[in-house]
Amino acid sequence: MPFGGHAYSQNTSTGNTFFNPQQIFLKEKVTIAFDLIFSDSVSNHSEIILEISHGQKSLVKVIADLDSVTGLSIITLAGDSVIKRHIVSALGVDTLFRVNAQIIASPGGFMLSSAGMAPIETPLAFTSGKKYRISILNGKSFNSETNDNRVFSASDPAILVPQEEGIAYTEIFLLILLVIADIAFFIIIYLRNRYQKKRGMLQTEQVSIANVRFSEKAHPKKSAIHLFGGFEVYTHDGEEISSEFSPILKELFILLICRNPDEGISSTALKEILWYDKSDESARNNRSVYLAKLRQILHKVGEAQLQQDKGKWILRFPDIYVDYLDYRSIIGKTIIKVKDIEHLSAILTKGSFLPECSYLWLDDTKALIADYAITLLTDFSDRMDKEKNTELINSIADALFTVDPLNDTALSLKCRFYNLMGKPYLSKQLFTNYTKDYKNVYGEEYNRTYSDILAYS
Repeated sequence: MPFGGHAYSQNTSTGNTFFNPQQIFLKEKVTIAFDLIFSDSVSNHSEIILEISHGQKSLVKVIADLDSVTGLSIITLAGDSVIKRHIVSALGVDTLFRVNAQIIASPGGFMLSSAGMAPIETPLAFTSGKKYRISILNGKSFNSETNDNRVFSASDPAILVPQEEGIAYTEIFLLILLVIADIAFFIIIYLRNRYQKKRGMLQTEQVSIANVRFSEKAHPKKSAIHLFGGFEVYTHDGEEISSEFSPILKELFILLICRNPDEGISSTALKEILWYDKSDESARNNRSVYLAKLRQILHKVGEAQLQQDKGKWILRFPDIYVDYLDYRSIIGKTIIKVKDIEHLSAILTKGSFLPECSYLWLDDTKALIADYAITLLTDFSDRMDKEKNTELINSIADALFTVDPLNDTALSLKCRFYNLMGKPYLSKQLFTNYTKDYKNVYGEEYNRTYSDILAYS
């Protein structure tokens, strides 16, 4: 029977046959079957062909992965497990094979089988009496008149729920079971969280804990000045006061921080940039007024020393955190350690450098910041053992993508990270998205294959 556009059920001698999409109550087991049809008109394509969910949570995803080299594979994502089975090597037009799956109530699991592949079994717990949603090809309908542009289509899909003689499950009884199960679940979660909080336990990996620590160090909210991700200024009490900076005062402040912070900036340079249309006397008066305002605001932040040395204005921060100065400190080091890369990645991942500012004099500074960061992170990643530092390569990839969304090294590291984490589907999906963005920006195809990217890393 072709898969039409209407969902309906049909009584049979063996049970009720439902057609996708469908919500079902699980008693002991549910059988799902459909014919999956695909052609080789598209050489590389991945699509979810079957999904089982409970409420808003997806429990099982079955993905058909079509590759011009390896053929067709089936990837099953169930809980934390990822299982891949190769099915068809030689592709032909309108290839069809039967997909059979079963949901079995605990202590059962999920089973998937098809001709030409070893069965897939996962011990994922399904609860008898609960309601599950089953979707074939994302709940979309297909028939011979509408699937011309589809890579995958389904025919004869069926969801079989066996009936048990002598047992009458009513909607009210099942609803009561669901309520009791949900209450028990939330009680267990509450008690577990309370126990963990009391003992101070954090159920995370050591590397993740390190990332949180460096993230807090890179983004303090007291006596702090942030330029990455946007202009933010925090007092010693944690109040955000960037709104107190007028446009001229903000640009003056950023000039003092960014324009040669070690040696300072001359009064002449300040006049040429900020008060080029003023007379010398008027520029001098404006400078005095704005420097006084700046001192007044910085007094709320912490100890800041604004001094004139050898005719140049220098701003120093003995006890105020400035992310840009931390960035400069790391970039200027002769020997770079892992903790430096972690801290630098945390700074960069917050966002671009002063994205809201479009000062002409700042363009060169922004370009140099990006160039130095990319060079340092790329060189360090080339020398590190990626299999032993999975979280670090992920942090470096995120930082590089923040600085340059189409960075080759970032793509390579992120794909490697997903593969090391046992998530090759995410790796391939990232590559697909990257190539689309590349073509949109440059107007041409990306000149590397997925295999090239994995080898490049």
